[in-house]
Amino acid sequence: MHRFGLGGQLAFKLGKRGVIMQKIRKELIRLLHDDSGAAMIEYSILIGLISAAVIAIIVFVGSWVVGAWTKLSSNLGSIP
Repeated sequence: MHRFGLGGQLAFKLGKRGVIMQKIRKELIRLLHDDSGAAMIEYSILIGLISAAVIAIIVFVGSWVVGAWTKLSSNLGSIP
């Protein structure tokens, strides 16, 4: 008997349906023990944090540039 369900003899007695269920069960167990997707999630979170930081820097630098440009424009306009 297998630990997670039907044994081989019982699945054989159930016929094709039992064999299919046994294959599904084995695949689900394999997926439960597979942790290769964890790294992808960690990298996705890291990319999201880096993207948020870059956007914040761009907004900050953009407002600084607009302020500097406005100051320069007003100073040039006051020159006779």
